[in-house]
Amino acid sequence: MSNKFKIGDRVKFHGVRNGSMSHHGQNKGLVGKLATVKVVGRTSIDVEFDHDNTGSLGRGWFPERFALVPAAPAKPVSKFKRGDKVRVIAEYGHTLPVGHEAEVLGVEFDETEGVHWVRVKDIRGFEGGFAEHRFELIPPVKRMFSFMDVSNSLIAAPFRRTVEEVEEFLVKTGRNGQRVQIVEVLAVRAVELVIERKLSEVL
Repeated sequence: MSNKFKIGDRVKFHGVRNGSMSHHGQNKGLVGKLATVKVVGRTSIDVEFDHDNTGSLGRGWFPERFALVPAAPAKPVSKFKRGDKVRVIAEYGHTLPVGHEAEVLGVEFDETEGVHWVRVKDIRGFEGGFAEHRFELIPPVKRMFSFMDVSNSLIAAPFRRTVEEVEEFLVKTGRNGQRVQIVEVLAVRAVELVIERKLSEVL
């Protein structure tokens, strides 16, 4: 018969083949033991039993003596991670009101409840774990950096993503003796200028 396993499969030894258990004493001692498939042949497999440091137990087995161990379901991934900035959208008592903003200190998945607990500090500064649905992500602010010429207070463009990029630009293009300040540029409002031009009749 064809081999039903592949390399990397997790298997459990039950010892039964063609309806009968192997009578080898060593085999009986392996019943219930877990192993990982290492080599797949046409009619046999080599496995590595957990906690078998010698590796001598896992060679030349009939695959029928093993059962596949189903892979554990992957844990759901939280929409938050450590360091994220979040805002409360579903209050929890008076210590976690709607609108409260905090930094995520950690995220833990509760397999019993099937929810992620997000650890933040409440309005008192006390750390606690709260259900994920109580928060929304505050999008990170895109930071921009440039430099201002001290002689005329003009800020150069285009802007750079890091202070290091600004310094690298200055080394390549700056003038000898030029005095500048490296600044962070913060956009506070986006507007469009519309100018209406018209003629007025002169009497």
